[in-house]
Amino acid sequence: MYLVLQYFDSKKHTLYDLAKVEFAKNGDIRRKTISDGAKVMLEGKCIIDQLVKVCKLDRKRAQKLRVMNMQVCGMKTILFGVQLENKWRGHVSQQIL
Repeated sequence: MYLVLQYFDSKKHTLYDLAKVEFAKNGDIRRKTISDGAKVMLEGKCIIDQLVKVCKLDRKRAQKLRVMNMQVCGMKTILFGVQLENKWRGHVSQQIL
């Protein structure tokens, strides 16, 4: 099950993703993190790319942007932060919790 935070642009009548939370009823959080971790990080990268493009952000502003995605598995939670690398060569993902 997913929960997606979205922004609605009333001028363009378009929804844009801002963050995503993935829920699992129960299970092994380590196995779930490994199997779904790459997917969650990729979704964060796609959200950043879309925001940079739609908002026409320059390098300085884009590098300050951080997208937070979360995995909830039973009573355990992992929070991921994804942002652009300082030298603008790619994206960096970091586990926050």
